[in-house]
Amino acid sequence: MRDQPKIYDKYIVGDLSDSNGEVFSKLKDTSSINCLIAVGSLGFSDISTKGFSNALNILEPGGLLAISIKEEFLLSQDMTGFAKLIDSLISENFLEKICEIRYVHRLATSGKPIFYIVLCCRKLR
Repeated sequence: MRDQPKIYDKYIVGDLSDSNGEVFSKLKDTSSINCLIAVGSLGFSDISTKGFSNALNILEPGGLLAISIKEEFLLSQDMTGFAKLIDSLISENFLEKICEIRYVHRLATSGKPIFYIVLCCRKLR
């Protein structure tokens, strides 16, 4: 509050999977959404594939998407649905991949690295 006193004035909490719910009615009052960032929230049931798709639908064409996601959630054997969803969004020219970077998110208690992917895209339509 001291450094950025108004930073959370428009902070919205709600269910992204309900496109007719309160979250989306509040977001529709915003002039435009040109950037969407999801950091470590995909694949762990924090945000469902439906909620993620709904959020992408309100991102304006030309808008930027930046996500960090656990590497396993982008592999073909992924059971969360994010690998299939993101692959199809790119292959169907809904998203254009700008960059993809693999990095060590942290070390497990065993000392084994846990890899994540940063994916930056532009929404085409």
